[in-house]
Amino acid sequence: GTVEAVRADQVRPYNWQVGSKIECRWTDGSWYAATITAMGNDGASLTVRYDDGVVQNTSTGACRAN
Repeated sequence: GTVEAVRADQVRPYNWQVGSKIECRWTDGSWYAATITAMGNDGASLTVRYDDGVVQNTSTGACRAN
């Protein structure tokens, strides 16, 4: 994965919650539409269901607002 350091004032806060529509990066490196089905207490872990029905455990770093 790609890693980048940015200043805190350059990070856009998000208001994701269960049911939010987002895009996540799949193992092929492409972005696909998904819905958050669960969020971890750590603030970074997500479970998402892609529009094709596939469920994946991932992190906020591999997802973006669509």
